[in-house]
Amino acid sequence: MGFIHKILVATDFSEHADHAIAHAAEVSAKFAAPLLVLHVASSPVVPVPDGFVIVPPSALADLQIAVTEGLERAVARAHNAGAVEVTSAHAEGAAWEQIVETAREQGCDLIVVGTHGRSGLSRVLLGSTAERVVRKAGCAVLVVGPRAEK
Repeated sequence: MGFIHKILVATDFSEHADHAIAHAAEVSAKFAAPLLVLHVASSPVVPVPDGFVIVPPSALADLQIAVTEGLERAVARAHNAGAVEVTSAHAEGAAWEQIVETAREQGCDLIVVGTHGRSGLSRVLLGSTAERVVRKAGCAVLVVGPRAEK
């Protein structure tokens, strides 16, 4: 039995997240640690100068279907890569906040996140979810870059 008892892996359903899932599954298998796959969606409210616009219910239903299907594929990918006890969850809000909060609530010892590997001005302008998770998490964080082999 190792020191990693529960793992959270975040996914935005991108290729970078798929690499993170593969690495998280490998760690899950090695330590026989349950794996939680988390997707965080942005708020469906869009701010505009005179208030806000709420996304129509039909678009929200389509979005929920896409998230459910994406999580099912991510869970299957993790299982196929050897992860044990894979579950999934989704949250709404700022990705880094929800990742850190969910890991804390679920008692995770490790967070695994993929990164696009942006640097310089693009990272400053777009922000870095991975960087914020590293700075704010109360547990270890494994950041899987775009050039990581799997």
